[in-house]
Amino acid sequence: MPMTQLTVIALIQGITEFLPISSSGHLVLIPSITGWHDQGLVIDVAVHIGTLGAVMAYLWRDIGKIIIGILKPGKVRLNVGLRLISYLTVATIPLVIAGGIVYEYIGASLRSAVVVGWATLGFGILLFFADRYSVTINRLEHMTITRAFIIGVAQILALIPGASRAGTTITMARCLGFERVEAARFSMLLFFSSDRCVGCTRHLGASKVRRSASSQRRHFCRYYGVHNSICFGVFDDAMVEES
Repeated sequence: MPMTQLTVIALIQGITEFLPISSSGHLVLIPSITGWHDQGLVIDVAVHIGTLGAVMAYLWRDIGKIIIGILKPGKVRLNVGLRLISYLTVATIPLVIAGGIVYEYIGASLRSAVVVGWATLGFGILLFFADRYSVTINRLEHMTITRAFIIGVAQILALIPGASRAGTTITMARCLGFERVEAARFSMLLFFSSDRCVGCTRHLGASKVRRSASSQRRHFCRYYGVHNSICFGVFDDAMVEES
């Protein structure tokens, strides 16, 4: 795979991953528009792992709370970090179960421009109505196990190419009354657990592709480096604006 294609894929992923639009859906469209060979599931794994560094840099405060919660355990009710871990764990379970089923029996069969187009349109409309008409009264401090599980169930829809993981979770969080910033914050925190699990599942599915192990590692590492550089550039600007 040429470096030009890897750079374009990394640029698209770095911009779209953190918006309520489907990064995977946009990656599916790249071969249709450019005529390049489909990058496949192996590159998708590198996409999600490469994005992890940017998310860690942006949400370092929440990550710090989680680390402190682990190092200084106590009652979950009084420990902010442990509460976050419990919410993220509960919200990840539905996706882990559904993801294993989808990638085992469906795989890449949904990677088409038609599916991406309709899913993007449909879930975009849902997000519009959820954001416009939902009551905004909750912050992340008001998260509960039940609410986290409901958001996790909505996250299953992100397995459809064109349905954004961030978009589905933010939509459900807005329906549950969370503020825009808090909904996006929890969605990004879910990235750590959810995308790691889905990434592992995709890697298992990708191993079925007829490509040598050395070739897979080479493409994986090249993409990881390019993509990480772009993601950190995007989030460096966002952190400067926030400060």
